[in-house]
Amino acid sequence: KPYSFDATSEMTVEIIEAPVVLNMESKPDVRTQFGSAATPSNNDGAGQQPDDVLFPAAHGEAEDVSILKQQWIQAEPLKRSHVGGLSATFDGELYTIANKHIYKMEPNRKEWQRITNIDTLNVNYRGTALIEKWNDTLYLLMNTTLFASKNDGKTWEVVHIFPVADFLFAFDLELTKQAFYIIFSNYTAFRSEDTGRTWKALTVEDGFPDRPSFMVTLQGTMFTGTDKGLYRLKDNNWQRLKFPVPFPIKTRSVAAAKDRLYVMARGDWPIIDPQRAWQEKPPTWKQPNWWIFRSTDLGDSWDDITPTNAWPINGSPPNLKLIAAGETLLAMEQGMVRSTDGGNTWLPPQLPGTSPSMKIRSPAVVVNESTIYVDSRDDGLYRSIDGGISWDAVNIDRQNRFPIHNLIAYKGSDTGQNIPPTLYAIFRGEIVKTTDKGKSWKTVQMKMPMTVPVRERPPTFTQIRESSGILYAKTSSRRNLSNEYKTGLCRISSDGKTVKPIQSMPIFDSQMLNHLWNQRKTGDLDVSDKLFIEQMKENFVGADQFFKTLARRDTLRQDEIFRQQFFREQNELIRKGVLSGAFAVSGDTFYLEYNFKLFRWKPGEAEWYDTGVQETGELLYAEAMKTLFQGEGLTREKIRGILNTWQEFTLAVSGNTVYVGKRDGRLVVSFDAGNNWIDLTPILPFPVKAFKDIVFADSTVYVATDAGVVASSDGKQWRVITDTTGTLLNMEKLTVDRDTVYGFTKDTGIYRLESDVWEQVISKMPDHVEELAVDGNTLYVNTRYGDMLHFNIEE
Repeated sequence: KPYSFDATSEMTVEIIEAPVVLNMESKPDVRTQFGSAATPSNNDGAGQQPDDVLFPAAHGEAEDVSILKQQWIQAEPLKRSHVGGLSATFDGELYTIANKHIYKMEPNRKEWQRITNIDTLNVNYRGTALIEKWNDTLYLLMNTTLFASKNDGKTWEVVHIFPVADFLFAFDLELTKQAFYIIFSNYTAFRSEDTGRTWKALTVEDGFPDRPSFMVTLQGTMFTGTDKGLYRLKDNNWQRLKFPVPFPIKTRSVAAAKDRLYVMARGDWPIIDPQRAWQEKPPTWKQPNWWIFRSTDLGDSWDDITPTNAWPINGSPPNLKLIAAGETLLAMEQGMVRSTDGGNTWLPPQLPGTSPSMKIRSPAVVVNESTIYVDSRDDGLYRSIDGGISWDAVNIDRQNRFPIHNLIAYKGSDTGQNIPPTLYAIFRGEIVKTTDKGKSWKTVQMKMPMTVPVRERPPTFTQIRESSGILYAKTSSRRNLSNEYKTGLCRISSDGKTVKPIQSMPIFDSQMLNHLWNQRKTGDLDVSDKLFIEQMKENFVGADQFFKTLARRDTLRQDEIFRQQFFREQNELIRKGVLSGAFAVSGDTFYLEYNFKLFRWKPGEAEWYDTGVQETGELLYAEAMKTLFQGEGLTREKIRGILNTWQEFTLAVSGNTVYVGKRDGRLVVSFDAGNNWIDLTPILPFPVKAFKDIVFADSTVYVATDAGVVASSDGKQWRVITDTTGTLLNMEKLTVDRDTVYGFTKDTGIYRLESDVWEQVISKMPDHVEELAVDGNTLYVNTRYGDMLHFNIEE
């Protein structure tokens, strides 16, 4: 079981429960053998039951058994395991790599068998590897090192270390009777004719095609795909194959089954001028722009089997992954189309969200004609046992690896609908929910059309909030893979099945702002700081401090390290201005922080109203850290204060009353929906540096600060909330369940407010708790490392 500790960067310490034996026998050549010779169990800790009980601390045998039943119960992982490679043998054995272990699934078994710990191989595993079995030998390619095991992973020997940069990884590993082939991510390729002992680099001068990206074998014939087309190895010569189109194409994906070879290709021309990418969307073409071809004679002739009922063939080419299993052909991206007759006809599309989201290089393996495993970089590992009709999540281990946040115990509105209590959260940019306390999870999808010529990526959800029994979500959307530009608000349907944008709500878009800043940084826009600030204020909205920070160029010129960090953070600041701001809803009035300033909107209004509340403190981590290094130095408290500038406003709304806790330690309130503001900081019972949470319970507001919790019924008179001994408690988060306030501290547990006094309800907490949600007698928490747990209170 892993334990962890706080440090400048996150680290983990694994408690080794048994000695690891390194079998390093002497060999006549340079091969070295690694691994544990211990016989693995069939399960070895994988696939634990969902009701695993945590913290069963030592109790005497005579202790009341009822006490033992009250424990924190860990939920099932919110997402499926991610794997670093997938392969299947002709006999139906399945191999994969997850959480630094190699796993095996035997035919007709349901449990994964852990066979090797990657760490014992002394290679810096970076999350991707290739694994294949050939003639009873298991081959593993990690980074630039090829390993082999003749005892099914118990021990390994180094077969070869390739003369390429260590940071590279392999695109493809093909093992055939004639030869072994490897293609690395820098498009270098190698061939071995002695089962991997010696290798020869394949070059253009030797007739090998330039910039290969994948290989596939069909009926003993080798094919390789490149940006210049598809090539076939025949009579020791690589031949470029012709497709039934009158212009060059790029091969993007390939699949083979029985006597059929399938290729997805696109036109060999750029989608758009990169210099104008910020100005316009990719155009549509007057002619087809991508195709799926099929050959039944090893590439001598081809049939165009492109589906016309899914992605527009004249639009932006989809990033398709082709998978062939018998007569079934799957074309998977965001959404999927299937053919059960080798591509002659296509079934109706399966929309995004109904199948795993795939990319060209997403791992996939066909076990037999009905069983398929795929690893979606967005969704994790899935399995289909009906040829792709339906998909089930596969959890090899319990590691979430990504944090969950925004826990909300939702009970529905007073509409009379019989909705079971549901726990909602944000996980990896998706809205997830569970109705069985974490035994199973579902994703709440926003429907994305497949048939539009220019398809946007699915939005990323950053926050969810509840108001009057309605759930709202904040989204960000991308126009390309690297920059996030737009943000808006959505509403989750009352049945929790879909998410829809708020009709007619203006969208905040920082694309042009990012472009203007880049122009000035590169020297294309040479204006003074003052003029640049005036231009930004004239064309965009946001805090004055935000624009001043973006205008600065030369502050850190004397220190190159801080200067580079400064410009990186300026760029990041634009993204944070769009994505990181808080939001709140009261009735039909919406409040949203954008570019470190608070705005308000109501249906029928053409634009967001500027409330005037804005951030005034330092916004860049590098500048603040530089000041500390030059001054008194770093302390934990000072670092925490700097990190507070990365947080959004602490925001709560009830009716026309709006409270905002700012990063600079000031608390302001408006009693007229944001038109006028009062600074409450001078009348608070104690000095405050940071606000952690603000909630309403009936007409009373509760404010959690770094110094304790205060409450007020009118915003004028404030009282301090303490425990039964009169001690101030530093609550990390607050939550309200049926007008009862709960909170938790890092050290002493979870508390409930009884007659304005904190009463402890749980003293033993999981490590690194981040948030709390309450539904009656059930308490939910999430941790920094991705776990969700619940505790049933006995009344």
